[in-house]
Amino acid sequence: MDKTIKILKNALKASPDDWETRRHLAELLQEQGYDEEARALISEASEIPSTEEDQLFIAELFLSVNPTSAASQIDWVLKQNKGNAKAHWLKAQVFEALGLREDAVKHRTTASVLDDQYAGLELARAPADTSATKQEETAPLSLPKNRK
Repeated sequence: MDKTIKILKNALKASPDDWETRRHLAELLQEQGYDEEARALISEASEIPSTEEDQLFIAELFLSVNPTSAASQIDWVLKQNKGNAKAHWLKAQVFEALGLREDAVKHRTTASVLDDQYAGLELARAPADTSATKQEETAPLSLPKNRK
């Protein structure tokens, strides 16, 4: 495992409430394909800052395993800032994962109007059998609800 990851893990052991270290470590883990470990690390956080950036990072991290819970993070951001293009893009991905193509297209379009970087991107089609997704929807996700 990467030397930086080892250093950050040690730093987090010494200061488990340090959100910046926790998030940076989770980002590095995710970049290297350790998504499950990154999600566990975030789930163990005592508090998550109430910033759009942090909420969307969490939503993106959990989107593939629990789109409904990711949606709650995204909805919080959109309530604060309806003009957040990334939030609309992630919301489109949530709707696509849930098989709600029409809603997904609406949010994708909004994201691309707000920010050109989303204009050329396409959503992945939801699988025809969404029974696995429905199981994941109802599975509890242990994210800290506290926002600083």
